[in-house]
Amino acid sequence: MNLDTVKKLAGTRDLSGNDLALANSLESAMSSALSAADYERIETPVLERADLFARKSGGEINSSLYSFTDPGGVKVSLRPEFTSSVIRNLIESPQPGTGPHRRAYSGPVFRYGDGAFRQMTQVGAELVGAAEPSADAEILGLALECVQAAKIERYSFRIGHLGLMHETLRSFGLSEPVRMYVASNMERIADETRNLNDLLDQAQASGLVTSGDRSVPMSDTNGTVQLDETTRTLLRESIGVPIGRRSPEKILDRLMRKTRDATDPESFLNAVEISRNLAQLKGEAGAVV
Repeated sequence: MNLDTVKKLAGTRDLSGNDLALANSLESAMSSALSAADYERIETPVLERADLFARKSGGEINSSLYSFTDPGGVKVSLRPEFTSSVIRNLIESPQPGTGPHRRAYSGPVFRYGDGAFRQMTQVGAELVGAAEPSADAEILGLALECVQAAKIERYSFRIGHLGLMHETLRSFGLSEPVRMYVASNMERIADETRNLNDLLDQAQASGLVTSGDRSVPMSDTNGTVQLDETTRTLLRESIGVPIGRRSPEKILDRLMRKTRDATDPESFLNAVEISRNLAQLKGEAGAVV
């Protein structure tokens, strides 16, 4: 390969000199502010099992993930954010006491998309195990301390409420995977320049939304997937050998559950349109409500 023709990937950049010094200074200032607030620093792997992030995003296929199968046959992803990894660590390594647990982190994250950058440095904190409103106030206060420590003069906070969003989406009869998918794409949905049909196409490709009317009922009145044994045998054989740790039978059951839970296109687009309207609300709380 002629190295003269190899250029850096789109959405990435090289940092050196003053630019690198500034980036390091900003990260250090924010991290110090979090440490001063008694948030314990944690470092998590850049590479994690793909399922860790797919569960949060609501579907096995997520176009923003950089995913591949490693030589051992495990599907892995570059982390698109830290929250999932922090929660995994708390579950995997039980902490002393009942909490709440305070964790801080910083490092590169990777998201494929149309934005300016696909590799970014993220600095953040997680307060786990505290449900009272004071916990939200603590995180907002920390965010303010971080931008002030970094000497950023112009900034704004955008606050959302996932509970309100999920209840709104549930009113359209959307399954949990579809609700999670919509919630994870709120940035795209809020952008008025983006065509919502593109999001629909992606959801259909993921099996979350149907592509049309089903000609054969796939489930009974309890929502249990029903297929005759001949059909199941043919599908099982077409899948072939086990993939990773999952047998053909488990893969088939997962595919059938996705078919059962798939949402019709009209309900999906109506829900996304309402979500766009909610995402564009801004201003003083009294005026917005």
